[in-house]
Amino acid sequence: MVACRVQELDPVVLAQNDEGEVSIRVFRLFCNGIVLEVSSLGASITKFLVPSESLCDDEAQNNEIRSHDTGNKVDRMDDIVLGFPSAQEMYQSGNPPYFGVVVGRVANRIVKGQLRLPCSSSLSAGDENVEYKTIQLDINNGPNHLHGGINGFSKKIWNAEIISSDSVQFNLLSKYGDAGYPGTVQVTATYQLQPLESDLSIEQDNSPKNVSSLKQSIRLTLSFHAQLLEEGSAPCCTPINLAQHTYFNLNRHDDPQGILDHTLHLDGCVAYTPVDADSIPTRQVVPLANDSSMNLQSEPVVLKQALIDFGVHKAALPLDQVEAAVSQRNLNIHGTGGENEGTALPPFGLDHNFVVADSKQEPVVQQEGGAVLTRIGTAAHAESKRRLTVWTNAPGVQVYTANYVSTSSSDKYKDGAKYQPWQALCLETQHFPDSIGVDPEMHPDFAKGRCVILTPTNPTYQHTVVYDLEYQGFASLVEPKQLVPNTMLDNMEGSNDMSTWVGRDTDSNRYPSIQAMWESQGITAGSSSSSSSSWYARAAEHYQNNCEATLDGVLGGFARLTESDLAGSLQFVQTLQQTNLLKPTSELANAVACECGAGIGRVSRGLLLPLGFGRVDLVESASHLLAVAPDFIGDEGADKCRYLCTDLQDWVPSQPGMYSLIWIQWVFCYLTDKDAIRFLEQCRIGLQPHGGLIVLKENTVGSNSKQYDDGTITESALPQDDFVLDLEDASLTRSVRYIVHLAREAGLKVVHLQESQSNFPNDIFPVPMIAFAPA
Repeated sequence: MVACRVQELDPVVLAQNDEGEVSIRVFRLFCNGIVLEVSSLGASITKFLVPSESLCDDEAQNNEIRSHDTGNKVDRMDDIVLGFPSAQEMYQSGNPPYFGVVVGRVANRIVKGQLRLPCSSSLSAGDENVEYKTIQLDINNGPNHLHGGINGFSKKIWNAEIISSDSVQFNLLSKYGDAGYPGTVQVTATYQLQPLESDLSIEQDNSPKNVSSLKQSIRLTLSFHAQLLEEGSAPCCTPINLAQHTYFNLNRHDDPQGILDHTLHLDGCVAYTPVDADSIPTRQVVPLANDSSMNLQSEPVVLKQALIDFGVHKAALPLDQVEAAVSQRNLNIHGTGGENEGTALPPFGLDHNFVVADSKQEPVVQQEGGAVLTRIGTAAHAESKRRLTVWTNAPGVQVYTANYVSTSSSDKYKDGAKYQPWQALCLETQHFPDSIGVDPEMHPDFAKGRCVILTPTNPTYQHTVVYDLEYQGFASLVEPKQLVPNTMLDNMEGSNDMSTWVGRDTDSNRYPSIQAMWESQGITAGSSSSSSSSWYARAAEHYQNNCEATLDGVLGGFARLTESDLAGSLQFVQTLQQTNLLKPTSELANAVACECGAGIGRVSRGLLLPLGFGRVDLVESASHLLAVAPDFIGDEGADKCRYLCTDLQDWVPSQPGMYSLIWIQWVFCYLTDKDAIRFLEQCRIGLQPHGGLIVLKENTVGSNSKQYDDGTITESALPQDDFVLDLEDASLTRSVRYIVHLAREAGLKVVHLQESQSNFPNDIFPVPMIAFAPA
């Protein structure tokens, strides 16, 4: 099995109050090339990135962030869930469509927002001596209450924690009176991402190479738990019905076709519950076999045809108008006569609860914890070769085809997308809508899915939904050759006890440990990021005062070395290409590279652009350097570059999986250990899932028994140094094993190492080049 991992990104700070920061926490889960992003705002799914192969290079050129060339096909990361550009924009918008969130305290609709609950929870509802009371909830959907009301669970910022290497848990305390609901409830929602078995097959084509096409699967499990808390002397009860409201488009979230070319097969559902004009169930339960326009059980149905059938047979709209509206994904198709003359069509499509079959009659999977899950069905997209199968222990699933989704002039969706009706598909596992207190004698079939009521004698709720995603990964064009053996790496084995590593500073003060050195700079292992602010301030001041925006300025007076440096770097890259660790130059036209610590763009101009990369991102903290980079690079190359002014310790790739090569040179020394690991983690996230590399080229210390004084090398009998602290510019020159240790902490492995750049003067630090790949 492939190891999975979780990483927390920087929090999104919304406000500051007396109790501290109000912020949204964001996490990324990684598994089998998949990147799942979840947020504490509404315990939501905000990104679901899937590797894929496209069918044409033209599309890849228009999809610059997510694509790269791999011979005759294009490897890319597609986001398959709708959403907003950021957590902050999601919060500010109020998220009217409920993109990706957990909805509650009661999902779906409650007619007129009225609860009829027993006054005493000591007796179950229905006993002859029970007295009932009516509770009025928020009205936020026409005359009804929807998804927990105006400030339901989807609007709240949940607490969050990483509970394992593949799981993130969100929890929320919903107090008495929240949106009008009685009772206090503690709720948890746990996301777990795990790999399933993969199937490797070889596709033969007319290209000069065979392409390994890897059929892969992952499982996303969402487990809900709720507990009624006792408060005061009077017993209390409350309804609970949680659902996950992610909008899926299996091709990509901004697909102009929407879901018209998707198929849906609800083979695990046996009936549906019709609704009135306000989408409230009539409490009828109609077998799917008895209604051809709603029968998604018998066989997979193309959703374009399902929408047309619904528009004609359920919405009673003219066939020609329905076909035109669906084909154009535009409801502003005016009638040609009769009552529809000059009017737009009303939104139409599926927004119905389907009844899940009894688990005894359907395929089931036994989950850890004993929950028996029924497979409700599968959505599929043929061109992208993706299938999403959903399992649950809930009695129903709301199937919603995004009928009301649209884009106004003020809407800002991720990647600048313009969403339209039928953009995506929601499969919201749940108890039946408006089923609180339904009479089982009057409506026996509908009552089988009635909403759970938490009471002191029945205080817990549990609901699980599993999403199994099958997708075509992209293995590689060819297998890498044997990695080049390296004596320096061999000598490093078994030497990872950092507590024994020693070093000194430029005033000749010696430090018995790395910890002692950092403590001398006011930075301790458990300290906050603010403790390192003075370290970075010193470096920034020195850089601003001593580093002119020239070649000699960025190289500290060693501009004469740039030709030898670039030649050595090119030779190293060619070695990576010859051993199939990096794509050949002929296949880089659609690939993206990144130069971190770019300065004026020296490496971009002299190496990355000449190699043929279609785009290069320059990341640099000093604005006075980055400002001259376009002129230094020149008009032709500058048009292929993006310029990102940010500190490396704060840098986050704009899109996971976008870079074929990340080049880091003569800048790693300015990062603290904690930030160095975080920075390399972000680099790892930014790498393409197959074949992406990080190259780090940096001054180093600790070669055999040599000591380094102010940049010169002298023989010494002292223990080998693993670091030299420069007190003037707040930088730390590390040994190779020190750098490799930090990289391993960031989830990277060494795939090639050249011990030292050739043709450099003997009186400066050795400058090795190290290629890293995800471990």
